[in-house]
Amino acid sequence: MISRCGVGAASALNALALAVERLRSPWTGGGPGPSRRRKRGSGVATTLRRAAVLGLLAGALALAPGATPGRAASTAWAPIGPYGGPLLCIAIDPANPVVRYAGSAVGIFKSTDEGTTWFHLTPTYRNLLVTELVIAPDGALWAVASDADRSGLLRSSDAGASWTWVPLDPLDWVWWLVADPANAATLYVSDHRSGGIYRTTDGGATWQPLLDRCPVSPTGSSTVNLVAIDPLDTRVLYAFSAQGLCKSSDAGATWSFTDMGIPPNRLTTGLGWFTLDPGVPGRIYAGLGNWGLSISTDGGATWAHQSPFGAETGHPINYAERVVIDSVARSTIYDLNYRSTDAGATWVWLEAGEIYGTACSSNLAAVPGAAGGLTATSSRGGVCRSSDGGTSWTRAAAGLHTRGAQYVAADPFDAGSVYVGASGIVGLFKTTDGGASWSVTGDGAPEILGFTPEPVVDPMASGRIYSRSTADGLWRSTDGGASWLQLGFGDCFAPSHGPDAFAIHPGDSAILLAGSWGNELCRSTDAGGTWASVNPAGPSNGFFGVIDFDDARPADVYAGMAVTGGVWKSTDGGLTWFQLVVRDISDVDELAVHPVTPGVVLVSGENTRIPRDDYFLRSTDGGATWSDATAGWPGGSETPAAMDILGDPTAPGTFYAAVNYLAQGGVYRSTDGGLSWAAIREGLFDIDVWQLALSTAAPARLYAAANDFSLTNGGGAGVFSIDLPVTEPVPAFGSGAALLLLAPGLHAARRRRQRAERPGGRQNLRSSRDHE
Repeated sequence: MISRCGVGAASALNALALAVERLRSPWTGGGPGPSRRRKRGSGVATTLRRAAVLGLLAGALALAPGATPGRAASTAWAPIGPYGGPLLCIAIDPANPVVRYAGSAVGIFKSTDEGTTWFHLTPTYRNLLVTELVIAPDGALWAVASDADRSGLLRSSDAGASWTWVPLDPLDWVWWLVADPANAATLYVSDHRSGGIYRTTDGGATWQPLLDRCPVSPTGSSTVNLVAIDPLDTRVLYAFSAQGLCKSSDAGATWSFTDMGIPPNRLTTGLGWFTLDPGVPGRIYAGLGNWGLSISTDGGATWAHQSPFGAETGHPINYAERVVIDSVARSTIYDLNYRSTDAGATWVWLEAGEIYGTACSSNLAAVPGAAGGLTATSSRGGVCRSSDGGTSWTRAAAGLHTRGAQYVAADPFDAGSVYVGASGIVGLFKTTDGGASWSVTGDGAPEILGFTPEPVVDPMASGRIYSRSTADGLWRSTDGGASWLQLGFGDCFAPSHGPDAFAIHPGDSAILLAGSWGNELCRSTDAGGTWASVNPAGPSNGFFGVIDFDDARPADVYAGMAVTGGVWKSTDGGLTWFQLVVRDISDVDELAVHPVTPGVVLVSGENTRIPRDDYFLRSTDGGATWSDATAGWPGGSETPAAMDILGDPTAPGTFYAAVNYLAQGGVYRSTDGGLSWAAIREGLFDIDVWQLALSTAAPARLYAAANDFSLTNGGGAGVFSIDLPVTEPVPAFGSGAALLLLAPGLHAARRRRQRAERPGGRQNLRSSRDHE
């Protein structure tokens, strides 16, 4: 008996296209599908509240040149959730159904308790995209997988404990994988490059072509999308294209074609899935996408079209993707949110399959030996289980760090409270126990806060938190996210604009600054109740994407303008502004002022005027002069911009930075005011880190929001945390050490708007999508 899984045709092809494109050209595209650009990050840097900052007195007064820098962290990063997210395939071990496997954009996960809890099987493979899982008759687990270095098949003969890469040469791009139920060494794939079917009889060592194209009369031939083996007679093979069905009864030596009675050009989305009933000879179910469902009872010779999702059921959703057959009641079949108990003659709608706004019916799998037993995936909720044929569902996601996180903020009043803006998810996730459990904040918050909101915690007002997104504006909660109030901007911003940058004054949290497109800066003195324009004179076609106060000098505030504006500074709390002269700067990505070391400013971004594309600079005198801050920074001759920079308020001169740069990305640390950097990556596999947050309660804990946009709604992997060791004092950089204790508060909450490709310049390295 074979167990297999995979995504429907449309989503599978999309996932594979993106995977191959990423491998061919990870920076600017070049393969099929959209270019893999990196999206500009944004960061929330939360400093200590006043009592905690005063606790630094002894160490601050002891600062002196030549003091020993703080030592690097020795602990490892660990995922803490929020768990769940998109899964691309799921498989159940037929020999031991309590064992389940799931493939994702961050590797393979396994459950040994029917899907209640999960653990990662492939932590050593970076950015492993898994689009297909098959369990062969000898128990070997096969996966169609790709990472930053290669694409091919992975094989495990010990239930996932170890893996071996099986190259696909001469194949280019595998769409589909099936194993022969009678011979574990025989597998079939459909290949994108040739458009046909290949077979191996030696476990993947060599591949032979069986069918170049599925012949179509009279118009020629069509690329093969799917391949299937008759479980009752393994000499019988089926290959499907957008035009119809090819069948072989002699193990692929010869083929015949039928158009299945489908009018030309009706399969605009192609076949979604093809299921052969192992208990009824000749019975085949074909999910025909927008043409509904087709059933054959004579091995594909004739077909009867069904429209289970038509007006006769009251649910006019004319789309069929995959049919799953109940493992005990053979006449009971499932497709999406529908169930039939008479082999497809009539259907009922399963409304209970809705969890987190997404049906628990993609990647359906029937549990062997359990009538009505189903396992499915939800693109937002993780894994779902049903024991009553889909009438009711329960969700299980523990350990599945496949949900992408873009924004994270730690509550300075509660060490266990962390807020997360997750990719493609409405509302904010919140934990009050350090990640042991998560919930979505607020009554109606999923509807009102919009997609991927960014949390900003007020460090001086317990329970006050802001949520910002460019699409849905600015919201405020005074009860830790239980309820929310939308804040208008009056005439400050255009009605369609929300803030791209947002910051709280470190000495008076009623004073807020917000920036947006068109050189717009707004200031509030009543915690967002009213706003006044404080726009500086300057270019009008850029936008303020980052704002940061100098906590040690609260009147000083810096703003970074993307596209045209460079760095601006105010010395009166944001009322008036002047532009700093900063070399090689034309497009600011990230800007941070150290919270307890006055005048130390780091700036990172792009330069579109000279060949050197990205820059990373530091100033120790409040922006009067600048120097490189790239020692130990990844990238070699091509400096990547930082996605987020966070100053450590417990360690003068210490910064943390989030970097997206292929295998050199992750989190970097500087203990000398940004002069040099070292990676902190143990346990943090190579995924995109977008934002950092720091909780200073013992033990001090650093949080990293990680996300890989290789797939729609993000590809994982949630929030990671690491406990930081106690650091020894380091020298202060710049003047004004006596001001270290005067200004607790919040650094900045900032956001980058999606950038368009610039004329004459190379494409941005960030994602072109704005997931909000």
